[in-house]
Amino acid sequence: MQRPHFSSFADAVGAPFLIPIGDGTLELMLECAEELPAWSPDFEAFRLQFCGPSEPILPQATYRLQRNGDSFEIFIVPIARDGAGTHYEAIFN
Repeated sequence: MQRPHFSSFADAVGAPFLIPIGDGTLELMLECAEELPAWSPDFEAFRLQFCGPSEPILPQATYRLQRNGDSFEIFIVPIARDGAGTHYEAIFN
């Protein structure tokens, strides 16, 4: 599977992404897609932030996120938990 591109997420802020978990799915909402300074002009660096339910909290790992028939293998890390749920971050650099 190839590396995700920023363009796959730039217009998806506010959209749900599904993660197959066991016999079901967990929904994460894309909260933020932000370009970052790249170390090379040929390289794309960006940050994604998702929000999911308070429980279960997914441990940091690579998950298959799905949206509109597209599938992305993304390493996400839980970064915060509040009244909205659990927030996760993925950094591509």
